[in-house]
Amino acid sequence: MSTNIACCGPMTNAASIAEILWSRDCGSVPVVDEKNRILGIVTDRDLFIALGTRNCHASSLAADEVMSRNVVTCSPDDDVKRAVALMEKHQVRRIPVVDKERAVRGLVSIYDAIRHSAAQNGSGELSHASVIQAMARIAERPAPKQASLLATR
Repeated sequence: MSTNIACCGPMTNAASIAEILWSRDCGSVPVVDEKNRILGIVTDRDLFIALGTRNCHASSLAADEVMSRNVVTCSPDDDVKRAVALMEKHQVRRIPVVDKERAVRGLVSIYDAIRHSAAQNGSGELSHASVIQAMARIAERPAPKQASLLATR
């Protein structure tokens, strides 16, 4: 788990979130309340799609307008296998780690799992094969609707 993560508030604008993503070289920013409790998460994809589909400036779009509210989380006591299983099940690459009060304590990513497996030469509790399988399941997506429409013409 990464513990030195940047969070933002629900009123943080998209321009500021983009700056966090850029400067921290990360793909998501947890959105928290004044007590650091998780409210949502904004991914680079969420931000891009929101800005690409709305006629507004990044400085006028707030985190609470683009964040995913149903955030998959894990506990600091969960092991890496549990975190990876949650990523697979919910097809996400990153999961905030929250305590019993839902305060953000860190973030675990599929890339953390890769590094963990590599450090143990794939022979620990998380094999190379299980990480690759998890990545494949995370990446599974239904066929785009437009592609299926084109195929029927």
